[in-house]
Amino acid sequence: MRRLALTVAFVILALVPTRADDKPKRPDTRDGLSDAMSEILDAQKSKDEKKVSALCKVLVLPKYDAWFKSIFAPDKSAPLIAEYAKFVDKIPTDIAKGLADEVIKKDRTEIRIFKVELAHDVEATASVRIAIANMKRKVPLYKVRFIAGKESDGYTVWSFVYVDDEFRYVGKMEKIQ
Repeated sequence: MRRLALTVAFVILALVPTRADDKPKRPDTRDGLSDAMSEILDAQKSKDEKKVSALCKVLVLPKYDAWFKSIFAPDKSAPLIAEYAKFVDKIPTDIAKGLADEVIKKDRTEIRIFKVELAHDVEATASVRIAIANMKRKVPLYKVRFIAGKESDGYTVWSFVYVDDEFRYVGKMEKIQ
């Protein structure tokens, strides 16, 4: 009887999701980033400020100094770390405000995601080209473009990377030279 009770207990524990399983992993794909942006826009449209705040906080790159150092040589990572340090605390509010003002209010709700992996990619800005060319460990940079019908009328947010099963905002990479 005791053996049966232990077996039942192990089966129940195996079926109960753990804390890590409660949060599904977002895939490292254009669709994954599109879903993340859609989730923020939906929360903004429903005026759920707590959810918007929580979703935008996820976009902050944890341990950003270590990440930049792992991707770029010291002379290239130092200015990027210094720049990120200046705006890291403002990322959630700035992204939420930018999406509210430039996307929701202007009805630019069609989302286009671009994954840039090569320095010569036509979608890359000059600073993104330089950043990718100077990576010691190559990672794709993602661009999000919000449009309203025609491509010329849009709002673009650079750059996102995929770290710890989530997309993180790393900035425009303008400080790399």
